[in-house]
Amino acid sequence: MHFRESFGIAIHCMRAGRLRTALTMLGIVISVTFVIVTASLSNGLKSAYHGTYDNIFTSIVVMRVPSGTPGGNGPRSLSDSDVTALEQRADPALISDVIPVVNGMVAVRHGTAGYRVNVVGSSSSYLQYQGIPLASGALFTSEQYREKARVVLIPPIVVDALFDGNEAAALGSTVQIGRQSFEVVGTLGFEAGLNALTP
Repeated sequence: MHFRESFGIAIHCMRAGRLRTALTMLGIVISVTFVIVTASLSNGLKSAYHGTYDNIFTSIVVMRVPSGTPGGNGPRSLSDSDVTALEQRADPALISDVIPVVNGMVAVRHGTAGYRVNVVGSSSSYLQYQGIPLASGALFTSEQYREKARVVLIPPIVVDALFDGNEAAALGSTVQIGRQSFEVVGTLGFEAGLNALTP
């Protein structure tokens, strides 16, 4: 049977059963529309889910917690060698950076002025991770971080307390953090949880 004859028979059948033809076409249109709408909704929900929750689960924090076992061994702090091992063995496709953090409340002094602040010891990536802008000066370098140089970035409230709000006077000056002297190499753009940042 030739194509032309088959086509003619199909047209004749469609004309003979117009209601059945209309219902069949309607079913096909509804089915295709349903599939398209379902796929669009699925992709939209997936994008919304990833957009909402990816930001929550991008950071993995490893911290020491008190041991819950009486008489058991206490928790061990991560060392510099642990951080180095994580950096060297991390899959770049899964882990973009390893940021060590040590913090505590310490008195920061300059001359006779003093202010108690939460001092954070970390790498320069900490600012980007926390979304903290740099107001003036410069961030400490990777070499300074590796050598544990005594440099510090201070927030506006410390600039106000120790230097009467004069950022220019703060830059390059020396402050006492605990019993050690640190050079102020930069100031932070906002209070940043009252953090002073040092390598």
